[in-house]
Amino acid sequence: MNTKMLCWSVFVGGALCLSGCGPGYSATNLTGKVSVDGQAVTEGSITFIPTESGCGSGVRVFLRPDGTYSAKDVPLGTVRVTVIATKKTGNKTKGIFGEEVDEVASVIPASKSQGINVAVVQGQTVCNFEWESDKEPFHGPGSR
Repeated sequence: MNTKMLCWSVFVGGALCLSGCGPGYSATNLTGKVSVDGQAVTEGSITFIPTESGCGSGVRVFLRPDGTYSAKDVPLGTVRVTVIATKKTGNKTKGIFGEEVDEVASVIPASKSQGINVAVVQGQTVCNFEWESDKEPFHGPGSR
């Protein structure tokens, strides 16, 4: 797994809320870019949800056509980052009412599809996510 992230990563089980969250929690504004295999993720959303209570509410913003985002008031400390993005496969499928619709597939590697924990620290303004496609099948929670 070759994951480059230009921000501090904190893995599950090692989460540490760096902000001393509670009343008057601290937050920052983040900008960044999401890419997979060197290609910008051109449609979708990115969500930042604090992993500890009292650290503010989650922030969700849409990706721009160049793969960049701007998120205001992202709580400091450990946040769960989830990116949701799909693209058309070129195939058709049946919709929920039986109508023919475009089939879509996720562009986010399966190993990242449930989100990742990231430490957001005071003074941080940039957090890029540069991922590579999974080289082997991902067997995460509930996938077997």
